[in-house]
Amino acid sequence: MKNKGVMKMTDALKIDIDKIRVEHIGKKLKVHGKATRIGTHYLEFKTAAFQCMRCGHITKVEQDQDQVLLQEPIGGCENDICGKKGPFKVLPKESELLNVQDISILEIPENPKNGQIIKSLQGRLYGDIICVAQENEIWDFIGELTFSDMGKKRHEFFLKITELGDKYSNR
Repeated sequence: MKNKGVMKMTDALKIDIDKIRVEHIGKKLKVHGKATRIGTHYLEFKTAAFQCMRCGHITKVEQDQDQVLLQEPIGGCENDICGKKGPFKVLPKESELLNVQDISILEIPENPKNGQIIKSLQGRLYGDIICVAQENEIWDFIGELTFSDMGKKRHEFFLKITELGDKYSNR
């Protein structure tokens, strides 16, 4: 049984997880799969506002979602009179925050074979779609394909999920 999705469908390349390749990085993909290993939702800074503790000037810094720590103003305080390298205080109410939730998407092969390895894709849900997909539910996940650094020169594909398409009944 199909259930209409919670978000509007947009043009995206429909692709199986095992067919994802480097040429798909930066493209909007639609991946059909089972939601697994759903994490707790948390916040992520899109733009962080920093207040100089010396003069009170507020500087906004766009954050790299792949970085773990908040990136402070590189050149120091932007106030021409001050210009000091800190200290800074983060102002959450002045910052742009995102609701996010980590998830793993497990492929659902059409005709599974004995001993077949089931592929998975790591992803992150953004905005109003967090906490919608529940464990073991089958959805069309839509978002931009990127990659994350696993260390030791190893990277893995990662889907930044901004839309949920159709929800399917478990087979």
